[in-house]
Amino acid sequence: MKHIKIFLFWLLVLSIVSAIEATGATDQCATTSSSTSTQYINSTITLKILLVEFQDIQHRVSPSAYTKIDFESMLVSSGVYVKPNMYTPDGDEVYGSMQDYYQKMSSGNLTITGYVVNTSTGGIPNWIILPNTKSYYHSFDYWNSPIFTDAVNTATSAGLDVSTSSTVKLVIIYAGNTYWQLKGLNPMASGNSYIMSERQGDPGTQENPGDKFARIGVHCHEFAHLLGIGHASGSRADLMEAGTRNGSVKFNAPAPLNPAHRALKGWLTPTVITSQQQFDAYYSLTAPQVFRINSNYNNDYFLFENRRFNQTMVIGTTTVPDYNNAAFFPPAWPHGSITEGIFAWRIINGNTGGYNTNGLIYASGNYGSTCPEGTPSETDDGVPFPGNCDVRVLSPWSDSRNPYITEGNHYTIYVPNTKNSTNVGMEVVSENSTAGYFTIKLYQTNPQDASPSKVSDLITTSIISNSTSLSWAANQEPDLVGYNIYRGVVYTGSGEPSYTKINSTPITMTTYTDNNYEPITGLPQNIDLYHRYRITAVDNQSKESVKSYYLDAYFTHIACGTISTNRTYQINVNVIGDVTFQNGTTLAILPGTTVKFAAGKKLTTMGALSAVGTSTNRITFTSASTTPQPGDWSMISLQGGPDNITYCDIQYATWGLVPKNTSTHLIDHCTIENCANYGVYAYTTPKTANIVKIQYCIIRNNLVGIGLNDARVDLLQTTIQNNTNQYGGVYAVNSKFYTSQSSIINNTGP
Repeated sequence: MKHIKIFLFWLLVLSIVSAIEATGATDQCATTSSSTSTQYINSTITLKILLVEFQDIQHRVSPSAYTKIDFESMLVSSGVYVKPNMYTPDGDEVYGSMQDYYQKMSSGNLTITGYVVNTSTGGIPNWIILPNTKSYYHSFDYWNSPIFTDAVNTATSAGLDVSTSSTVKLVIIYAGNTYWQLKGLNPMASGNSYIMSERQGDPGTQENPGDKFARIGVHCHEFAHLLGIGHASGSRADLMEAGTRNGSVKFNAPAPLNPAHRALKGWLTPTVITSQQQFDAYYSLTAPQVFRINSNYNNDYFLFENRRFNQTMVIGTTTVPDYNNAAFFPPAWPHGSITEGIFAWRIINGNTGGYNTNGLIYASGNYGSTCPEGTPSETDDGVPFPGNCDVRVLSPWSDSRNPYITEGNHYTIYVPNTKNSTNVGMEVVSENSTAGYFTIKLYQTNPQDASPSKVSDLITTSIISNSTSLSWAANQEPDLVGYNIYRGVVYTGSGEPSYTKINSTPITMTTYTDNNYEPITGLPQNIDLYHRYRITAVDNQSKESVKSYYLDAYFTHIACGTISTNRTYQINVNVIGDVTFQNGTTLAILPGTTVKFAAGKKLTTMGALSAVGTSTNRITFTSASTTPQPGDWSMISLQGGPDNITYCDIQYATWGLVPKNTSTHLIDHCTIENCANYGVYAYTTPKTANIVKIQYCIIRNNLVGIGLNDARVDLLQTTIQNNTNQYGGVYAVNSKFYTSQSSIINNTGP
């Protein structure tokens, strides 16, 4: 009956386990755990170490066999299994034995002694040979593996004492490398025994000659099951999930147990919060300061602790990085500049025994990613409060999702809220990184008294010239008044800007359109400039949240001088001085762009100009004046090519477009108007066909529509009208002008 219950439980969590394994969390296992209520205060457990091999796979003999001392040093030694004094027999770094680990985790309450039960010859154990092949044992499902009974029976027949009790446990170490995939040789616990492999490498179901002597991570995890400790959703922060894999060499420095499990075993006593209280939360590996807030929903509760990632510990007489520090070494995920953080743990319905009932809450709100979204993460910047995400508030309203449902392949235990509780909250008030503590406020009632939560999901819904529209997810706090909008200017390599609040009173909607752009005076030239926006929430106590994660929206490009590389103009460009693109360059202007010229300034292209808009998203060249007049700016001088000017509007220039070169110039679906002299003035171009081709255009309200001087223009289906000089329509000197299906009407001249 017990196996049936375990089978049903594991069917429930199989999807989450499979997803974790897909990311490399290879320490998942099956277990028939001991009583969860047993505490271990001033206790000693004897661990018997049984070494078994198979009919086809034997223990390593080359370059040398592992010794009895190798196994006992790894598992039950005290204060010696630590670099630089000792390494594994294969030369890997070590951060203490399993006994050393549990001495730290139990605050000195649990001692593990033990020995290899096999006989030895010259210090080399004589391995017990099981009656079947390795693949035979691995072919079984993990809840029905015969290796436990076969190992015990074979050892007993050989005269070895492998009996167990509440204070005597057994580890069965099988020959070769680890076999995973939740099958019969997957590391697992059953009753008072667990299985693990001789050697350890990447997950697989075959022998890997390069695999090395096993490290303590998986052993610590499986041994925890023998103490009645279940699984958790704590990723690399918790031994009972992916925390077995941490360290400078994978599995050599496992993460600590989570505080719920340590409290369960009597190794720490949380401070129970019964009102609104403020604390300086310090860090300790061996005696952590842990705060507990009980929920008003079922038997849920929440635990809070400070963890630091730059601390050391003493193993014997040797100082090495502590388990939180080593947990963030390569190849573990990076934590950047984060040296400490508040870890929050959710326990659902008082159950500390499963992936879906207890686990680490991710401050970023996303399992496997951090800030900015999409950055890989497992207990790095995205996990602690405030972390790089700068998430300082945890409350029933700090995330709209429900942590009691599944999302993808993971239970949403990590969602940063305290639902379905309505009474629990936490706020990080300040950090003293020098002294190593956070000042935190804990709310057992009225969590709305905390500051509002950080605004999330900020996006741009529209960016056009001189206008950016924003939207964001609504905050859920019941005392919310509105939002403040902060804006700064950034560009490549500029770093974080100074911000200006651009709204006078809180915005009550979750959308905002910014039309109030600052002057461009003094800003960098010839580089794309962006507005960086951050949003805050404000409550009725005038408390303001931390700023949201930033969003960069294109602002402008301030053009001036000689340009020798290709450039792309988009959305909004301000030409504050004459601009010349040298020979061999290409200037591309994207649809929807507005190019504004200061008084008298011009754009010259010695290379190619590609200004190709669309019928619904045209490109505009115009005056920078708020009251534009003909002649405000000079011209677009086309002295290179080939040029393609399509779906463009050219206004308020002196000369408009001025083609001069032997290359081709296509002017297509353009409107050229309100120029003080010529709309188009072509000179010194070849008089062959299609050098200057104007088609489907409107050229109007200029002094002269088109001028030609020693040039040729081909005109197709174009209207030239309302130009005011006596030569208003077309004026040509020593040139060729061809027209087809065009209209030249209502011009003052002939």
